[in-house]
Amino acid sequence: MKTYYEKICKEYNSADDLMKAIVLNKTMVYYFLIQVLVLGNDTYKNIEINKGKDNADQLLTDTLMVFRRQVKDEKVVLQVHGGKVFVKKDNLELFDYLANLISLVMETSPCSVFYDKCIEFETKLISGQGFSKIYDLKETIFGALQSFGCRESEDKEEIFDESLLVFWKKLQQAEVGIYFTANYPKLENCRVFNRKYYQNSKLSTFLSGIAKNIFLNRTRTSEFQVSRNSTVEITDQDEAITGNSELETPALFLFLYYRNMVEERKLRTVISLLQYDCNLEDKEVRQLIGISNTRIHSSRLRSHFFDWYQDNLHQIPELLDAAHDYLAKRELKKENLNAKIRTIDLYRRASLNYIDLNIFREEFRSIPEFRQHYLIFNHVYYFISAGKPSALAGLPGEKTMRALLEIYKTRLFDLPQNQALLLLLFYGSDEPAEIIVNLLNCLEQELLQLEPNSESIGNGKGLTLKNAVPSDKDTLKDEIYKTNKKLYSNLEADNIFTKMILENETI
Repeated sequence: MKTYYEKICKEYNSADDLMKAIVLNKTMVYYFLIQVLVLGNDTYKNIEINKGKDNADQLLTDTLMVFRRQVKDEKVVLQVHGGKVFVKKDNLELFDYLANLISLVMETSPCSVFYDKCIEFETKLISGQGFSKIYDLKETIFGALQSFGCRESEDKEEIFDESLLVFWKKLQQAEVGIYFTANYPKLENCRVFNRKYYQNSKLSTFLSGIAKNIFLNRTRTSEFQVSRNSTVEITDQDEAITGNSELETPALFLFLYYRNMVEERKLRTVISLLQYDCNLEDKEVRQLIGISNTRIHSSRLRSHFFDWYQDNLHQIPELLDAAHDYLAKRELKKENLNAKIRTIDLYRRASLNYIDLNIFREEFRSIPEFRQHYLIFNHVYYFISAGKPSALAGLPGEKTMRALLEIYKTRLFDLPQNQALLLLLFYGSDEPAEIIVNLLNCLEQELLQLEPNSESIGNGKGLTLKNAVPSDKDTLKDEIYKTNKKLYSNLEADNIFTKMILENETI
C-alpha cells in the first residue's frame, strides 16, 4: 500500500493535478486508489471473504464513484503536503478518509447486517408509518430549539411537526436515507446520510438542524444563513444542517451589510454584535462597554436599518452585489472556525494523524500548546457561541455546563475590557478579521469624541481602546493569541474548571 501511496505523491505534484485526474477518470490514479483500498483496507477484505469478490468489487466501485462526485462538486478538497495527501475539510490523510468512506458505503449497502431492517424502517416512514417511534426524539429537538431561542411551547410543537414533514419529503424523494451503526432499532444509533455525497449525521442532529433552520426562517435573526445548495448538506462530524432554503430574503444579508458598512455609529454596531451574535445579556454588555443605555443603541440601529431598507427597495440587486464580497468573507470566516473544531473533534477520537497548526494561529503555535489547552479552547469557543445559560437548557450534563459557563464568564470579564471584546467579536461573530480591525479603529475615534456623560456611563468604567486596537489582521491574530494564552492560563489555574472539563469529556 505504501508503495502506491508514494507513487501518487510522485505522479501528481500538486493537489490540483490530482483532483483533475480524479474528475477526468484518469486510469492511473484510479489504479493507485484501487490498489491501496484492495491491499490495505480491512472492510474490502472482510466483504470479499464473507460476501464474495463480486460484492466487494461493487462496494469498491460505489466508493470511488462517491469520492469522484465529492471531488468534482468540491465537497472535499485535497492538499499535498510533506509527501502526503490530505482531505482538507476533514484534515485526514487521503487513505484514512477513503477507509472511512468505504466503511460508510458498506454500512448503507446490502452488505450490512442491518440493511433489510433499515429498508423496512425507511419504507414505513415513506408510507407515513413509523413516525411514532421518532417522537421519542421530541424532547431532544425541543431542547435544541430552546437553545436556539425558541421559548414558546406551541412554536416548538409546530416546528417539530414541520421538521418531520421536511424529513419525510427528503426520504420520499430519495434525497436522504437512513442506516444503523449498532444495535437496531435504538434511535441513538440511527443516522441519516445524503445519497449523493454520503455526508451523514445522527437522526437527532439532522432533525435539530432542520428545526433550527425553520425557527431562524421564522424569526429572521442575525444567525440565519440561507443555503444556496440544492442538495442536503450533512457533515460526518454531526454538525446541524439546514433543511429548508425556500424562504430566501435579502433583508438579513442587507442588515449584516448595513450594520458594518453603512451604520456610522460603530458603538451601535458593536453593541448589536455583542447582544445578538454573541448572545450576551444586557448587564454583560453594559459591564463590557461601560454604557447603561445599550438597548436604546441597538433599537435605534434596527429602526434606522428598517428606514434605510424601505428607502432602497428599488436597488436591492445592486446592494446585494455590493455586499457579495463581504458576505463571502463571513462564510470563509465561519469555515475557518469550523475547521478548528473539526480538527479537535478528530484528535479527541484518535482519528487524526497530522495536526495542521496553520489553522490555529490565534490559539496555538506549538504542538505542546495544542495538547495542553485544546480542551479549554473547545469549551471556551462553545461558551462564546452559546452566550447565555438559557442556551444550555436540555443539553446532556446541563448542570455541569452551566457551572463551567459561570467560571468561564468570570475569567473572561477579569481580562481587560479590550481583550475580552476582541475574543467575543472574533469567536462569537462571523465578522472577518479585517472588518473587526476596521470596526475597532472607527470605534476608538468615536469614543474619543464622546462627552463624558453623553452615553450615560453607568459603572465609571467606560471602554477605552486608545493604543489598544490592532493595526491589521496579522496584528489581530497576535493579539488574540496573547489573550487566549492569558485566558487559558487563568482557567487552567482553576482546579474546579479543569476537573469539570475532564469529567465532562467522559460523560
